[in-house]
Amino acid sequence: MAVLPRGVRKRGGTVVAFDPEQIRRAIHRAAVEAGVLNPGVTGKAAHRVVDQIAVRFDGQTPTVEQVPDRQLACTPVESPHSLRR
Repeated sequence: MAVLPRGVRKRGGTVVAFDPEQIRRAIHRAAVEAGVLNPGVTGKAAHRVVDQIAVRFDGQTPTVEQVPDRQLACTPVESPHSLRR
């Protein structure tokens, strides 16, 4: 089973704790901005992204650049019609 990273290396080189909640909040903000009003779907998308991060990094410490963009771009989401209220 894949293991979540314990930390993420920031641009300045410091390592901070990996926080899946930050990913959920980022996806929620992006969804609201895009007019997606279904929190259940954004929660599922966040769960998928966190799972993909665990598989990709398997306990290693990624940089902040490695985590968000590629993970979000590669995460399938349900049809756009299911995302709206």
